[in-house]
Amino acid sequence: MALAVWTYHRSWWPQSTRGMACLAGTLVLLAAGLHLQACDGGQQEIRILAQEYRFEPSQIRRSAGRPLTLVLANGGREAHEFTSLLLRDPRVEVIRGPEPLVRRESDSLRLLPGRTARATLRAPPGSYPFQCRIRGHGGMQGLITLE
Repeated sequence: MALAVWTYHRSWWPQSTRGMACLAGTLVLLAAGLHLQACDGGQQEIRILAQEYRFEPSQIRRSAGRPLTLVLANGGREAHEFTSLLLRDPRVEVIRGPEPLVRRESDSLRLLPGRTARATLRAPPGSYPFQCRIRGHGGMQGLITLE
């Protein structure tokens, strides 16, 4: 039995110096690929739920400079609006989203009950307050901090 196991392992192990170099190179590339995948966090997401008269969560921290998908959902019975410097700042790149945002014609997203809006952005470090500007919704505010 021990001989069979040794023979099995020996069959895939390279028998020459060239084979060893190929195996070592393959392992280095594999390790580098895994390292890059681990380091690259990819796209980030922020999910904000608007309800009668609050945003949840209201305090958010994420990494700056990486793509950020902002998902806004209205879970309330009334229309709500998400207005933020994040949507107005000229240093913020709007990668994808509703046309008025992409064309930089608006700094807010208005959501009817049960609706969801998405925008993908890339923003520099900073603090970006947000609020609902609908009359009577003054307590609806929060802060996105990108570090």
